[in-house]
Amino acid sequence: MLLLEFANGAHGTLQLSYTSQLAEGNPGEHRIDIYGSGETIRAYANLGFSSLSGARENEDHFQPIPVEARFRGDLDPALPFASLFFPLFKTEPIGVRQFVDAILGKGKVTATFLDGWKASQVIDAALESHRSGTWVAIQS
Repeated sequence: MLLLEFANGAHGTLQLSYTSQLAEGNPGEHRIDIYGSGETIRAYANLGFSSLSGARENEDHFQPIPVEARFRGDLDPALPFASLFFPLFKTEPIGVRQFVDAILGKGKVTATFLDGWKASQVIDAALESHRSGTWVAIQS
């Protein structure tokens, strides 16, 4: 868990964990929850099912959020999750695919060396904070 305080005074929490189910053919479930001041967005996936849902603070359960076609590309949303997810790494500019496409001249790089350096600063500050037990500021 990483507690954050931004330059504008806003606070944030970054919490990561991973649990793997070792059942044959099941690499585990994946869930990302993003909490805002008045709502939560949840992305959930396993090999057979995926969903995107959200809830506002006055709602008692999550509601489905449709994923626009422009984010799915040519993939059929009726297919099982594995059929949708894994081809993205071959066809869409996400993750490592974006880096490889840029090297091959098929895309452009949007991240910079400065972006990587800033990410390294956050990681180093988190490790130092853990070691020292204190807040660690990052120079902007």
